[in-house]
Amino acid sequence: YQWQSSADFDPGPQLGRIFGLTLDSAGNIYVAPTTVYGGNPNPATIKRVDSKTGQITDFATLPNNGPALGNINYDCISETIYASNHEDGRIYQIDMAGKIVSTYRHSDKDVTIGPAADAGEPNGQFVPLGQRAWAVQSHAGRLYYSVWKEDTGRKGPDSNEIWSVAYADEGGVPDPATAKLEFLAPP
Repeated sequence: YQWQSSADFDPGPQLGRIFGLTLDSAGNIYVAPTTVYGGNPNPATIKRVDSKTGQITDFATLPNNGPALGNINYDCISETIYASNHEDGRIYQIDMAGKIVSTYRHSDKDVTIGPAADAGEPNGQFVPLGQRAWAVQSHAGRLYYSVWKEDTGRKGPDSNEIWSVAYADEGGVPDPATAKLEFLAPP
């Protein structure tokens, strides 16, 4: 196979189409599936690539039947991974054993300990624009994340946003009372 352009890049059946990428403290790589570049037969599973052997294994599976995930980020303090889910609009906190620790949904500031129990989810559809978290980045006791409100094909009255929420403690569970708008992107 000869690689021609980013549109031709498909890392193979073990990884599928990926967008999100993060590394843990041991140098292991974690990748999140995407549908931004086309369909993905496995939209719910974050993969782990071992830093020493290169072996690819399933790390965690989130509730998702089609839209796939946004981005992922490893937090060194809580030693957990955050992943945005385009299907239910939640940001998932996952421990290093692949278990869901908590979820946070920007649209209603809902936090769950453990997996969410949203009625009708997963439903195979993207959560509406304005409820769709994308980028995630842990920094200085806060989780920063973007909210996808518009794009080139769907102009909206509001521009995309960057928000942050503080952690309740060093365990990394978001405290919704601390959510604040950080930045409005140009429309």
